[in-house]
Amino acid sequence: MSASKNLEDCYAKELAGHWSANDQMLKIIGRLADKSSDPKLTKRPKKAAKGIGKQDYAAKLDSVTAEIHRVDENMIDLAERSVNLQAMG
Repeated sequence: MSASKNLEDCYAKELAGHWSANDQMLKIIGRLADKSSDPKLTKRPKKAAKGIGKQDYAAKLDSVTAEIHRVDENMIDLAERSVNLQAMG
């Protein structure tokens, strides 16, 4: 895995990892429910599987991505000011 170039790249890689883990958990929970012979143990995993991935986080992701861009821009601005101050001094 290559190093992240910026915060957005880092976030995208982390998100991909979490998405993959979510998909894997959904498959595992389904298999657990299918293999169980106890009705109570079958019901709970099936209910949990229905909730995995059901929420829409698009607005939250947009907000976080916008924040990442804002932080990146602030860090660039601070770095430029620091270099300029060093050049003046």
